[in-house]
Amino acid sequence: MYRAKERGGARYELFDAAMRRRAVERMQTEHELRRALGHNELRLHYQPVVSLEDRTVLGAEALIRWEHPQRGLLPPGVFIPLAEESSLIVALGGWVLREACGQLAAWAETLPASFALSVNVSARQFADPGLLDTVRAALEGAGVDPLRLSLELTESVLMQQEGAHDTLLGLKQLGVRVVLDDFGTGYSSLSYLSHFPLDGLKVDRSFVAQMQEGSPERAIVTAVGTMAGAMNLQVVAEGIENDDQVAALTALGYRLGQGFLFARPMPAEAFAELLSPPQPLTRA
Repeated sequence: MYRAKERGGARYELFDAAMRRRAVERMQTEHELRRALGHNELRLHYQPVVSLEDRTVLGAEALIRWEHPQRGLLPPGVFIPLAEESSLIVALGGWVLREACGQLAAWAETLPASFALSVNVSARQFADPGLLDTVRAALEGAGVDPLRLSLELTESVLMQQEGAHDTLLGLKQLGVRVVLDDFGTGYSSLSYLSHFPLDGLKVDRSFVAQMQEGSPERAIVTAVGTMAGAMNLQVVAEGIENDDQVAALTALGYRLGQGFLFARPMPAEAFAELLSPPQPLTRA
């Protein structure tokens, strides 16, 4: 069934020994991930969002990792798809929110005034009726300003969820920021940018990587920056890997960026060193 789904659905696949092996591995990973939630094996790493003008840290994105007792530090691609297909993603998302808010509280005295920490919200988590209560409890439990928390949603999540507008209004009433992630890779309907109460968007790395002079990608990046400015949306360029990209983005009016040129995701202890005293980032 899972193989048929992976290959687009509306088809069948014959079960064989290799599939059995993968199914057993899948069950084992799911069992271990459930255990990880209760045994302090999950970690958050933080990738800075920086000013393109002076490369000082103005925000961050929280990214989950799994400190597996046998396999070491695992990236999200290893376990998030599995969690997405089960109820685990809701519990996992709740943990991320609580951990992120707790870290914001720990950094409170060293954060720049406009600093916001971004947390990704999955489709299942966004559809969960308890999402607003989970966000509220995380904020109140840590005692942090809601404006410090930014929730990142993809275009497909907003377009596929009934009641998305009401959920977004509820999040806005809590005081958190809402950002559209990977902009341009999904439905890309400009009409819903005005329909949904958004605070910002992130230009997908695929456009930044191919924005040579005269390319379609550069035209898209230019148009998105102009549109975001006109709509008073904060815009962040993702996936910046070289100084030429910084120069091009700056010339187009972009102020904020994120990518390996500045820093890779890092543990909280390392990120804290960037905050006190604040320092520019010159290389990963």
